[in-house]
Amino acid sequence: MKLNNIEFNANDFANEMAKLRNEKHFDFLVTIVGEDFGEEGFGCIYILENTQTYERISVKVVAADRENPYLPSVTNLWKAADLLEREVYDFFGIKFIGHPDMRRLYLRSDFIGYPLRKDYDMDPEKNRPNMYDDPEPDYTLQYSLDKDGKLVETRH
Repeated sequence: MKLNNIEFNANDFANEMAKLRNEKHFDFLVTIVGEDFGEEGFGCIYILENTQTYERISVKVVAADRENPYLPSVTNLWKAADLLEREVYDFFGIKFIGHPDMRRLYLRSDFIGYPLRKDYDMDPEKNRPNMYDDPEPDYTLQYSLDKDGKLVETRH
């Protein structure tokens, strides 16, 4: 089976994904793969499936800002995106606008950096393993954009 590849601009991403879900019946989110595209920036590849025709497509989107990458969340379209977006955040640091629970999923909450980025410093002295319990925060983060388009962090 050939996989059709589509690339969306980050600004149009939410609307285009909603069209794929609602108009073309891509009702199954297979996975989200975070990616460091080097100079192009950080982004994700989404694999979607139409469960009526079994057609699959891949959708690529790249965050506009490499220093503080963010993308719209698709948790409102596919509930499976909840943990998949948290995994991408955990390893690449891409924040998902509108995601209800942007906390680390696999790594400790006090882990510094994002280990799957190409520029991550693997020096063990910079991120020594701790021998005490993880100080799990009693709050979660949610990101949104203000009227000027700046990223806003809200604690819940």
